[in-house]
Amino acid sequence: MDGNGTIDAIISGTTDDNETITKLYINDGNGNFTEDTSAPFVGVGNSAVAFADVDGENGPDVMISGLTNSLPEEYLTLLYINDGAGNFTKVTDPLSKNLIGGSIAFSDVNDDGFQDVVITGIDNSIFKFTKLYTNNGSGNFSENTGTAFTNLSGSSIAFADVDGQNGPDLIISGESDNLAPGITELYLNDGSGNFSLKTGSGYTFTPVINSSIAVGDLNGDSSDDLLVTGLDNSNTPVATLYLNDNDGTGRFTKVNETPFEAVENGSVVIANIDGVDGNDIIISGENASGQYITKLYTNNGSAVFTEVTGLPFDGVFEGDISLADVDSDGLLDVLITGKNNSGINISKLYRNTTDFVLPTITSPATVSVDENVILSFYTATADEEVSFS
Repeated sequence: MDGNGTIDAIISGTTDDNETITKLYINDGNGNFTEDTSAPFVGVGNSAVAFADVDGENGPDVMISGLTNSLPEEYLTLLYINDGAGNFTKVTDPLSKNLIGGSIAFSDVNDDGFQDVVITGIDNSIFKFTKLYTNNGSGNFSENTGTAFTNLSGSSIAFADVDGQNGPDLIISGESDNLAPGITELYLNDGSGNFSLKTGSGYTFTPVINSSIAVGDLNGDSSDDLLVTGLDNSNTPVATLYLNDNDGTGRFTKVNETPFEAVENGSVVIANIDGVDGNDIIISGENASGQYITKLYTNNGSAVFTEVTGLPFDGVFEGDISLADVDSDGLLDVLITGKNNSGINISKLYRNTTDFVLPTITSPATVSVDENVILSFYTATADEEVSFS
């Protein structure tokens, strides 16, 4: 945020004292954080926060939506422009729509080099809302009316090029106005920011409310797979994995057996946590027994997962999981927010202390070749343990 090359943090939501906050914490580079009390962010609950350089100038800007606890309460969607040193200027009503209880996600959907935004939530007339806004390059946004996305609240958004064709596609899930309210939908992008809802075989996903979704390559085929969590239309928590068919169509195949604990009102992230064998998964939320959990599942590189036990993570719901290397050791650390099983709202940082040793590489013998040579590379494997503190 302040241009010094370290990962800072913004935390937004409602405290145990019913105070709504949005606070900026500056990292000293070693994972030690100090609140920047001069930050101008309005405190909101039932909130969403997203980062992108929307004006092409000076580093990550911030968009926030949510509800104030002032009287009268206000629904807000605000944009803060960063000067590159962590000083922010507020842009009021950047989308001409104030929302709570939704999600915000940035991506360049029309390949013009500017970060566009999709936002969901409930407006102050209690209508659900999902819209795409395109960016003119200066941080000014215009509604894109070309696609009628399903209006949602309690939602999750993910951009990914799932068909390998024309830029970022869009996956959305959450509560709609339908009789069976849960949905999970895929919209393919034509490369110009025009999206088409896909239905039928390979495009049918578990419909959920109170949702969280994440995308990432889980089986090493360089295509993005999908994990969906939430409450299905039978009021049952789910955690469902879909592997990308990787055939250029954006179709997915459901994996019927996984070790993932089903949750609602949670958060899910996909990233390489242990440093080996592909992307792993962290899931938090409320399980079918009403308990709040946070669990890590490591990947063998082929989308076969093993739960890692004995970790110090607080189980939470109605929170969020964020990953970043906050102490510059090359490992992703974990920030967890939400309400724990003691009914206390928490924000806790867990440093990744995984100790993995790179294999010793023996220098090859000297060889002589002509002008043509073929080099083959193989993925190293190792039996590693993951630990956090």
